[in-house]
Amino acid sequence: ADNYANTIEADRLRGVVIDPRYSKITVEELGKRWLASNPGKRPTTRATDQIGLTVHVPSKLKSRTIGSVMPSDIQALVNGWTDTSAPRTVHRWYGVVRAIFAFAVGNDWIGRSPCRSINLPAASSTRRHMLTPIDVASVAEATVEEYRAMVWLGAVLGLRWSEVAGMRVGNIDLMRRVLTVAETVTRDAKGRPVHSQTT
Repeated sequence: ADNYANTIEADRLRGVVIDPRYSKITVEELGKRWLASNPGKRPTTRATDQIGLTVHVPSKLKSRTIGSVMPSDIQALVNGWTDTSAPRTVHRWYGVVRAIFAFAVGNDWIGRSPCRSINLPAASSTRRHMLTPIDVASVAEATVEEYRAMVWLGAVLGLRWSEVAGMRVGNIDLMRRVLTVAETVTRDAKGRPVHSQTT
């Protein structure tokens, strides 16, 4: 008991005391706190992170306390994903899990993250095909007429899909040849459109 007390006191002086009460919160609760910690995150990113935590992390692991999760548990999780998903998808879901445990470490809820020395599947680089003007014209021609302008806006001006979807007639000044990106449209975790003003 004396040795334990001395260890706790030494940790306190070094500023690395871990409150054991927090290590008993569940992985599911940790995920919720992590999501709530960044209200400025883009809705699409938040939706993707939320799906990763709610759909792709098994209930058996979500019900575990964060202090009880070991690297072997995380490796088993990754191995399960690898059996059913592409390497890039596995990397995406693992990134979310790693982030929530880093959040726990940063708040001194656990001493070390279980996301250590995890073997991930190799993800090959994706070669992007650059569209030529003829390609763009072909895509536009194959698109329903009412949406063809969206194809051209994205291709010629390099706008993201969310920016094209948020474009309004009032944002286009034909006389001055100026287009203003004032709003974006993304989707939340349930697929509903989310309108956001740009800064």
